[in-house]
Amino acid sequence: MNRMQLAALATVATLFTACGSSSDTGPQPVAIDFKALVGTQTFSCADTAGYAIGTGTLPWIPKDFRFYVSNVRLVDAAGVEAPVTLDASVWQGYGVALLDFENGTGNCTGGTVETNKSIQGTVAPGSYVGLKFDVGVPTASNHLNVQAANPPLANSAMYWSWTTGYKFMKIDGLINRATPFTFNFHLGSTGCTLATPGDFTTASCTTLNVPSASFAAFNPTTQAVALDLALLFAATNFDTADGGGAPGCMSGATDPECAPIFPKLGLPFGTTPAGSQASFRLVTK
Repeated sequence: MNRMQLAALATVATLFTACGSSSDTGPQPVAIDFKALVGTQTFSCADTAGYAIGTGTLPWIPKDFRFYVSNVRLVDAAGVEAPVTLDASVWQGYGVALLDFENGTGNCTGGTVETNKSIQGTVAPGSYVGLKFDVGVPTASNHLNVQAANPPLANSAMYWSWTTGYKFMKIDGLINRATPFTFNFHLGSTGCTLATPGDFTTASCTTLNVPSASFAAFNPTTQAVALDLALLFAATNFDTADGGGAPGCMSGATDPECAPIFPKLGLPFGTTPAGSQASFRLVTK
């Protein structure tokens, strides 16, 4: 590493002293902003024309955009990870945060008026240069009874009753063909069963489907984390996507619509290896 690189790294580390002074001895507050993008555009429930993404010609018209984030860590210059303890709120609990970009209006009538676009928490004192997190609900909380759970895991719209677990990511859209076609992407663990019927604590899954994102250089003062649907659906052809199973991709191991999407999150699918996630990116606030 040359002197310029070291200087840049030191600058980032100074900026990323987690919202507290170096003399602090208690936990330091940290806030991480997220954005919902479709290429250069901001996701909007009011966009009735849709977005030109994927490999086909038909636009994707937005209907929903929510996902869970967990296992959030900040990383110092030596590569040591420090877990972020999430503040308790209607959006955060069980070590999980729900990011919600739909507002229940326009095309997103099945959603909620309330939105959440940031993570709030605390971290051990230190200077940090990087960020890591998982997309999903940890196994220990993934099989709660949604009717009895507390926020943010009390949201039935983010729950799969058929697999006794949560939808880690819920991104719904409409393809305006001659006969309109719903294309929903729901990410979650599959192959889930209850060892004891009715007892959610005995659930287990064969495939977890928990993606992760990692950024070696991240400054929360000037940067936000964006989930870019143009990247997520870059290899999807909405003109022809309807190869079988439920509309869109429901994370099933044989669902053909999942094949071009999973690798974009760094997940394996069938014989396709995981690779590196390519859907989350850093942007300027």
